Amino acid sequence: HGAWETRSAGDTVEAVVTGVNKGGLELKVGATRAFMPAGQVDTKFNQDLSLFLNQKMTVRVMKVDRADHNILLSRRAVLEEEEAKKADETWDTLAVGQAVEGLVRSVQSYGAFVDIGGVDGLLHVSAMSHQRVTDPKSIVKEGDKIQVMITGIDKEKKRVSLSLKGLMKDPWESVPVDYPVGSTVEGTVKRAVDFGAFVELAPGFEALVHVSQIALRRINRLSEVVKEGDKIKAKVLS
Repeated sequence: HGAWETRSAGDTVEAVVTGVNKGGLELKVGATRAFMPAGQVDTKFNQDLSLFLNQKMTVRVMKVDRADHNILLSRRAVLEEEEAKKADETWDTLAVGQAVEGLVRSVQSYGAFVDIGGVDGLLHVSAMSHQRVTDPKSIVKEGDKIQVMITGIDKEKKRVSLSLKGLMKDPWESVPVDYPVGSTVEGTVKRAVDFGAFVELAPGFEALVHVSQIALRRINRLSEVVKEGDKIKAKVLS
């Protein structure tokens, strides 16, 4: 008997890919020929279906055409079911404050979506670093494996908030030790504004030298004394 006689829609079966055509994959379930449309091969788009040639795969029977002795199959249905099961298991284990490994799925201007086990969480740009981030792609990129902290869970809306900076030491914590009041420090002028100059003391860490503390004389224009890129020494006041 052919598989078309004993199988019906909804069955899960093993099939072997025997050929590739423009519309999808040709397969065999036992000795019976079957077909899988390109859109049913995977949960994501695959440009080169020949990668699946001669592969054995677990698939779902979508339709049985007994008159034509043909079977329509879907691998995507099985994968989606597995992903949903994996997501349910992940939801049961999630907890705020937990550190987890994730895979960066996509990076947008406002942050990155990270897969933390079948569940996508949002790593907002404001949670990427203790310093201000203007371009999220300078911190993470698609395909990166990263450690993140869970900062919020909303099971009803299926939302998870993530943080990178939650696992990093806040540079401000060591300021009193690294830059004690009264000490002299050296840095590079990053920005000069009307009320003073912002000086970078360490990568991403800036301090303000107020215009009243830049010179003994009254300054009309800050550019008379300092400009962007200057190396200067200053005393820590507070």
